[in-house]
Amino acid sequence: MIRNNKFFYSVHYFRGIAILAIMLTHVWLLPNSKQDYYYDIFYSLREALFDGSTIYFVLISGFLLNYLKDKFEIKRFYKSKIKNVISPYVFISICILIATSFFGTVKESFHSFLYQLPEHLINGTASGPFWYIPFIIPFFLAGPLIIKITQAQLHKLLPLLLFLPILGTRTGVTVTLQMYLYFFPIYLLGIYSSMNYETVITFVRHYITPLVIGFVFLSITIFHIVLYDVDLTYCIFSLKDGLVYLKCLLAAMLLIRLCDFLAAKNINTLDSLARYSFAFYFLHDFINYRLLFISIKVIDYFNLEGYAQIIWGLIWGFVVILITAAIILVAKIILGKYSRVLIGA
Repeated sequence: MIRNNKFFYSVHYFRGIAILAIMLTHVWLLPNSKQDYYYDIFYSLREALFDGSTIYFVLISGFLLNYLKDKFEIKRFYKSKIKNVISPYVFISICILIATSFFGTVKESFHSFLYQLPEHLINGTASGPFWYIPFIIPFFLAGPLIIKITQAQLHKLLPLLLFLPILGTRTGVTVTLQMYLYFFPIYLLGIYSSMNYETVITFVRHYITPLVIGFVFLSITIFHIVLYDVDLTYCIFSLKDGLVYLKCLLAAMLLIRLCDFLAAKNINTLDSLARYSFAFYFLHDFINYRLLFISIKVIDYFNLEGYAQIIWGLIWGFVVILITAAIILVAKIILGKYSRVLIGA
C-alpha cells in the first residue's frame, strides 16, 4: 500500500466529492413543485445520480482506518473521534433542537425538550442526515479490533460479505442490524482497497470502459425503477438498494482513479470540501430548510415550471452549499480554537 501524500490526497479529494454528492442529495429540491411528470423526472434523476452516496463515506472510513494503521494508538484514535465527530454532533444537534423546539411554530416546554434530548441524540433525529453518526459510532468503538484483521483474512471474507449489500437490507435512515449487514462489508472493502491501493488503481485503469458502461447501465436502471415506481421490496430485501450499492461501488472505483490522477494537483475546492466535510454534513440540511422559503419565492416570482424549475433547484442547491461554506468560515473565526469540537471544522 502507498503511504505518501499521493495516496492521502487521492482519498482526501474523494471525501470532498463524497460530501458534495451527499449534500446534493438533500439540497437539490423542488420545494413547491406539484408531483407531476417533471417532478418525477427530477426525483428519479436525483436518485439515480446521488442515492446511496453514504456508501462513499463508509468506504473512505475504512480506507483511512488502514492508512493510519502504523501510527494507530487507541487513546489518540478515540480522542480524535470524540473531538472531530461526536462532540460537534452533540453540540449542533442541541443547537438545532433548541431552534426547532423554542423558536419554531410549535413551541415545546423545557421539560419536554430535556426529556426528548437523549432520544434525539441516540437516534440521530435532530436533522435528517444525522442518523449516520449513531450508526458509525460502533465502527469507531470496534476500530482497535477491526484494524487487526489481516489482508489474508479479508481476502477470504470479502467475496462472501460483498454479496450481502446486494440483498438491499438498508432500512432507510433507521439504524438497525440490517443496516450493518448492508454497510459493514463496504467498510471492510475500504480497508482492503487501502491495503491494495495500487492494485485497485491498475484494475480500474485496465477495465475503465466496462466500469463506465456498468455505472451508466445501473444508473439508467435505477432511474426507470424510481420513475415508474417499481416495487422491488421483498420482506427486508430491496433489489433497488442492491442496485444502488452496485452503482456506487462502480462509481467509487472510477472516482478513486480520478482522484488518484488529481492527487498531484492543488484543488482548493475539493480540499476545502474534504477538510470541512463533517461541518458541511452537520449544517447543510438545516440551513437549507431554514432558507427554503427564498427558493419558493424565486420559483413563484419567475413562474418557473418544468425543466426550468429542475435547473433552478440545482442552482439553489449550490447556493445553499456556498452559504453553508460561508457560515463555516465565519464560525471558525468566531469560535477560534474551539471550532473543531463545536462544528467539526
